[in-house]
Amino acid sequence: MKKIFTSLSIIGTMAFVLLGTPSAADAASCSFSRDLEMGVDGEDVRCLQRYLNGAGYTVASSGVGSPGNETSLFRTLTKVAVQKWQQANGLPNSGYFGPQSRSVYARLNGGGSSRVSTGASANMSSSQAAALAGIDPNEVAALLKKINGSSSSSSSNSSSQSQSSKQKEAQDRIERAIEAIKDADDYGDKDAEDAINTLFSAILEYLDGSYSEASAEAEQAYEAIDGKQIDEDDLEDELSDIKDRFEDVKDEVDDADDDGEDVDDAEDLLDEAEDAIDDAQEAFDDEDFDDAVDFLEEANDLLDEVLEELGINPKNDAEDAIEDAEDAIDQAEEAIEEADDDGDDVAVAEDLLDAAKEKLEDAEDAFDDKDYTQAKKDAERAEKYAEDAEDEL
Repeated sequence: MKKIFTSLSIIGTMAFVLLGTPSAADAASCSFSRDLEMGVDGEDVRCLQRYLNGAGYTVASSGVGSPGNETSLFRTLTKVAVQKWQQANGLPNSGYFGPQSRSVYARLNGGGSSRVSTGASANMSSSQAAALAGIDPNEVAALLKKINGSSSSSSSNSSSQSQSSKQKEAQDRIERAIEAIKDADDYGDKDAEDAINTLFSAILEYLDGSYSEASAEAEQAYEAIDGKQIDEDDLEDELSDIKDRFEDVKDEVDDADDDGEDVDDAEDLLDEAEDAIDDAQEAFDDEDFDDAVDFLEEANDLLDEVLEELGINPKNDAEDAIEDAEDAIDQAEEAIEEADDDGDDVAVAEDLLDAAKEKLEDAEDAFDDKDYTQAKKDAERAEKYAEDAEDEL
């Protein structure tokens, strides 16, 4: 990744994060006492929808969720509107209306500043998060040493030596957390968001000379994004799945070859994928699980490239079908809720909705197993059930 920071720009970015970015106050006023996300139900969701509609981030142009037809259900339409609002206000557009979003909402509506003090989480925009991932840990190390003094200077004072040791530990952990965040795939992901916020708190603690606190928070930041234990059984299952997928893709290449297509590039990629799978198996046998995961990801990417060479992209097709099914289910669920509130008979519609949800689960399971063809079929069936449920009303 291109390094875009100097020591001065690190300080500038930190100041930008600490002070926040002001925006004009928007429409309605709500009181949020909890985080709002997909699946949540309550009057605070209805108020959020009214606020978004009034502020220009329309939940829906007509029907459920539209101005005057707000609901108490946090579903896909609400999430998309929240994402638009977050992006416009310098927040990670995750669709999760959590502490950061509530803080910015309060500031926009006269509820206080978004300034962050030592030990508190910092409000980050997507661009700031991406910028953080471009920080060179060596620059951070040099900056921290310059501000606090070199930890390598000799001293006969035991307390100074102890502080120097804690300072070095905190610095090392901060650098490790930065490296983990640099490797993150999605800065809108909640784990990445938490890691970024905690890391900035760690840096603030460090600059205050609170090295023990800085060390602990830097470790939390690392664990939030890259410190999870790898399940050996799950990894073994993934190895089995990737081998099955390799055989399926190989069949596709053979079929294309039989049809007279040029498959030379596809075959080269297939050979590379096979090598990556062999490397993953070897790493697994040696209990180098991190390396095994990396090789599995490489193999999967190579198999995707093979299919693209053949003009096939079943994974994307399956993803699109699952998203369509989720949207249809959310829309049907909201419509059923509204109809039930109006006293309508919704029993048949609810049965169809249950069938849609079950079929969506089947699609997601098939997708996790990398059986993208089956995942697409199940998702399309789920979408049909959801549409039938809404039509029943």
